[in-house]
Formats: sequence, C-alpha cells, structure tokens
Amino acid sequence: MSCVDTEGWDNHSGRRCSDYALEQWCMRGAFVKGFEWTSGHQFNRPEFNCCICGKAKAQAISPNPWPDTVAGPRAGSSPMMPKPPDGGAVAAAGPIVEEPAVEEEDAETSRDERLRALVKQRVSSCAALSPSRTDNFLLAYPRLPRVGNGLLCAVLSACSQRAMPCHGGSAPDPTMCPGGADWRYTDLGAAKLHKEAYGCFPRMGQLPVGSAAGWDKLMGSCATHEGDVAATCSMMQATALPATLMLQHETFFEPQAPPCGWSAAPLRFVALLRDPGERAQSAYDFGLTGCICNFKFSHCTMFTSFRFNTRRAALCDGGKPKHSFHEAVSLLRESGVREWPVATDNEQFVLGRYASAVISNVYSTYYGGYRLPPPGADADAAPAGGGAWLVSPALARATLAHCVTWVGIAEEMPLSLQLLRYELPQFFRNLNIAHPAFGWTSVLNRAGEPASNYSSLTHPFLRSHLLTDDYKLYDIERARLVNRATKFGLVNG
Repeated sequence: MSCVDTEGWDNHSGRRCSDYALEQWCMRGAFVKGFEWTSGHQFNRPEFNCCICGKAKAQAISPNPWPDTVAGPRAGSSPMMPKPPDGGAVAAAGPIVEEPAVEEEDAETSRDERLRALVKQRVSSCAALSPSRTDNFLLAYPRLPRVGNGLLCAVLSACSQRAMPCHGGSAPDPTMCPGGADWRYTDLGAAKLHKEAYGCFPRMGQLPVGSAAGWDKLMGSCATHEGDVAATCSMMQATALPATLMLQHETFFEPQAPPCGWSAAPLRFVALLRDPGERAQSAYDFGLTGCICNFKFSHCTMFTSFRFNTRRAALCDGGKPKHSFHEAVSLLRESGVREWPVATDNEQFVLGRYASAVISNVYSTYYGGYRLPPPGADADAAPAGGGAWLVSPALARATLAHCVTWVGIAEEMPLSLQLLRYELPQFFRNLNIAHPAFGWTSVLNRAGEPASNYSSLTHPFLRSHLLTDDYKLYDIERARLVNRATKFGLVNG
C-alpha cells in the first residue's frame, strides 16, 4: 500500500508536508542531517504524518508509534496518580511519548571523576529533600532571565491566602483560583530582591561590565540577599510554612550542602523553561531598549562600557535599537567563534560583543554551574569557594530531573499548568488555567515582529552553535512534560 500524507496536517506553525519537502528538511523518508529538530511533538510529529519524513516506515514498524515506556515520578512528587482537580475519575493514560533518557553517566562525566562524583552528590542531596507526603513545605522558584517570570509570579500568588509583591506580575484576583488552595499558604514573592532585578542576567561575569563599581552594584541589584547564599538559606529556614518564594542567584545551590547545610529541608523547586531562541531574542531586545539605549534600571551598570557615546551610537539610534536580532545572529554566524575587541568604536565589533554576551546558554549555565574541589582533594571535598565557575550539561540534566518537582514549558503553557494542578495539588488544585493572566504568546505570533527575526529565531545555527546545551535541556524537558501529561490522561497519543 502506497504512503499518503495525513490530510489537513500541519506542524503547528502552518507548515505542511509539502513545505518539509520544499525546504529539504526531509528527504527519502528521513530527516536531513541538521534538521532533526523539526521533528517530534513540538512540531506535531511530521515523522508520523509526512511520507517524505518517514510515515511509511513508522506505520510498517508499529501502528502505535510510541514505545511502551513510562518515566519515573519527578523529584518530590508522588509515584501514585493523584485525584484530578475536579474530583472526577482519572482518564486512562494514552501511549507514552518517547523522551531522551537522563543519564547520570555519559561521555562528559566518564572523563572526569570529580565531576561524576559531583553529579551523584547532587542527585543524592536532592533525594533527601522533603518527601512526597509531608504536612507542609516551601515551594521555591529560581528566576532566570526572560523566561516568563511575571507569569510565574501570578501563578505562585494566585491561590495564596496572602501575597507579597513579586515584581513584574499581576495582582491576584478571586477568579484566578476559585476556592483558594488546599493549604493556606503565603506567597513571599521576590522577597529580598530589588524590584529592578527582573531584567538581570545570570553568569554576569560573561557580560561586558565596565568597572568594578558597576560589578558591585550589579550583584546587589540582581540577586536575592545581594547574592549571599547563606543569608538566603537562613531566610528560607525561618519562613513560616507552607509558602512560595521566588529566588535569584547566579547558579543553583543545594540546600543540603554548605553554606546552607539544611538537612532534610522541607523544600521543593519548580522551574520554567522557554524556547532558548525566543529567550535569547527577548534578552537581546530588553538589554538594548531597557539599558543600552535608555538606561532605565539600576542593573544597567552591567552595560557601563556601552555608556560612552561612541559605543552607544554603534547600537542605538536615539532611544531605539539600531540592529535587529536577525542582524545580530547573522553577524555571529558569519564571524564564527572569536574574541571581540573591548576598546573599539567599530560598529560591527560592538554589536558582536554585545550579541555574543546575551545570545548564550542560560539553563545549562544555571543548573549545571559548579566549582570543583582543589586538585588533589577528595572527590567529595567541599568546592573551592574562589575557583572559577565551570558548566556541565550533565549536571544540569541531573538537577532538573532529580531536584525540581515541576518543570513547565512556556510554549506548552496550558498543558504545563494542568500538570501543575496534578503534581502540586496542595497549592494549585483550583488554579484557573484559562485566566488571561496565565496566557502565553510566542514571539512567532507577536504582532509587528519583523519577518527577518522569525528566520533567525528558528535558524538551526542557534541550536547547532550558539544555544546547543540549552536546546538539549529544553528538548528533554519538553518531552518529559508530554510524557508526564500522558500518564495523567491529559494528552492523547
């Protein structure tokens, strides 16, 4: 029987099977090397709908394209299926979508014994966090730049009995969470975090800071308790439970480890990831319009070196950016890996320096940032406090898989919030996920966005060179999201 493309199918972005052939994303029943990212659930599974991408092969192998595998429960969640928020019967789970395995041992860790020990320590430490059945706990959300913190602010406060301001979000109203939460919790918002901090960038040492004074002010403006992890831990330990809290630090920290030393902490983490290309574009645009061209916030000291008129003139036309995200990505693609001069007023050099700083990995850096013990020390020795920060994708994968109870995906916001109701019902069982405050609009659907920016945002160069580690994490967690949702019968195979 000849293969026939699925009638009426598109990839959720208006592209049909004919486009996959025209763009040469697929040829002869397979994805062209380098374009595998156009497959999978995110793009409505062209491999099961388009003959040119392998539909015939998938049908020949099995009428059910998903393997019969089930992922384990997320960190801190109950392995038992909870009663649904509406009190009805749990829908029968559909087929489980294939997801990349989260391995604690891989090529990266096998080359470094100390890193391998660090990953195992992280997994063990997070396993000792609050068990699934407990009277109460603190729910913490680490803020990362330009991922949707204002929306998560609204979510965390929606069902609370008392909410403190968390900058950049909507004030809760009764229609956000009719009936409130099972637990009468307090939302502490962004306590001990400056109101301007919502535009800050982690791994700030990679950014073009102009002076030591600028660096000091930046740390004070952009981190909880001005970056003092011990002070943050003391605050969390003194918090009346149950509660929710937004945190901001340069890298993820283990509650059990120094300087916290919070044994069996009644604590769980939640996280939100946004498509890395969209997040990078948002950071690029915000840095220009919010700081370099207008200097609106105190954290703009991170761009002190751009305040000189010659450099500012290279990036801004008055108060407006001179170069689009598309131009910035094109420049980085054409220039390859290089060091950009610091002391220059050359417009391309200034643009390249700024773009390379903000179009960079954030998820892998935050969740996989670490310092190794001094050479010769035991593998389980305390990390060197003054050592350089290193980044491990393996550590980032393990942290998200074992230390975070709920990982939401911005581009799957309705499904993410449905899962939040199931996985943390004590806080969010009655959350009204249809409320306008919880809506998400992709850059690809944003009115007035230049068409050239679309092509850059979806360009494989972002995946293959600039944001490789973040896209790997994002893809894994997006697949895990669908897998979790399928177990609860929230999606159909």
